[in-house]
Amino acid sequence: MMMFYRRETFKQFIQRYPFLSLIIALNVIVFLYLGLVDGIWGSTLIVLKGGILPSEFINGEYWRLFTYAFLHDGLTHLVMNMFFLIIIAPPLEVMIGKLRMLTLFLFTVFSTAFFVYVIGSGAGVGASGFTYGILGLYIYIVVFHKGFLDVNSKKIVLIWTVIGWVGTLIIPGISFLGHLGGFVGGFIFGWIAIRQNSLTRW
Repeated sequence: MMMFYRRETFKQFIQRYPFLSLIIALNVIVFLYLGLVDGIWGSTLIVLKGGILPSEFINGEYWRLFTYAFLHDGLTHLVMNMFFLIIIAPPLEVMIGKLRMLTLFLFTVFSTAFFVYVIGSGAGVGASGFTYGILGLYIYIVVFHKGFLDVNSKKIVLIWTVIGWVGTLIIPGISFLGHLGGFVGGFIFGWIAIRQNSLTRW
């Protein structure tokens, strides 16, 4: 059966995918907190709160290389990233386990920051580096572990990947380097950490 159909109740989702649920909850909580307390609902000022901002690294604020992944510059930005995680990330938490899911998150968060800051010298916020890292890892599995995913699931992975990159290229204001950094990070993570016998079938 194609693994991307979501049939869980809210409670079942939390129980089955605790790490993913935590990441989604933290993103939503941070968005609501900054909106309710600081009045920042989708302003580009959000980057000042903890986004990737080269000018602040001079002051030693390297924690921004991590915190940017929990900030979003608008409700649409947040909803799109969280929707993607809810649809396509759950099977991966089962396949690679919670610990490697955490490692994937950290690896792609920092690979995204590397591409945005070191290569591009730019600024940015958002969890999309992690979402593209998930795509990158799925593509690694599709390419190097060909028999692991069923045909329909492979098609969904490829469709989401195409949609993601088309959107990256045509939608204004999206960080191409950020998405590329996450995607490359996810693929490299697969090469380093994933072996056929280390994957749990969905």
